[in-house]
Amino acid sequence: MLDLRAPFSNLITYGKDSTEGVVDIVESYCYLKGLPIERRLRFDLAVGGTSGPDAPVGEISQSQLSPVGEPSRSRCPFAEETSGPDSARTYRVVKSGQRLVVFRNVTDETDDTAQLLEILADPRLAGVRQLDV
Repeated sequence: MLDLRAPFSNLITYGKDSTEGVVDIVESYCYLKGLPIERRLRFDLAVGGTSGPDAPVGEISQSQLSPVGEPSRSRCPFAEETSGPDSARTYRVVKSGQRLVVFRNVTDETDDTAQLLEILADPRLAGVRQLDV
């Protein structure tokens, strides 16, 4: 069963060898909704504190899921988050025309409106008129 509260850490077992792999919820969602992927981004932003302009941002190429210039930290590079009042939260973002789809782990009642506004202010996402979170 998929846990959509933690979209970056869903695993699937497949094949005769019982191979374990990561379910790409972002890719699956876009496929099922018929959304062509124009741009894929990853944002690691502080939650519960202030996010500075130096927060790491990576762009994901169409041919690989790990951010460009950033090594994978685990089997699922988007699963890790730190905890605490000023912890970083990973946001995976897909731009499809004028629509922006944002995925992030939902583990608490943290208000992340400031982080969503920071993502929307990114110049690579110009022209967005619809936001899906």
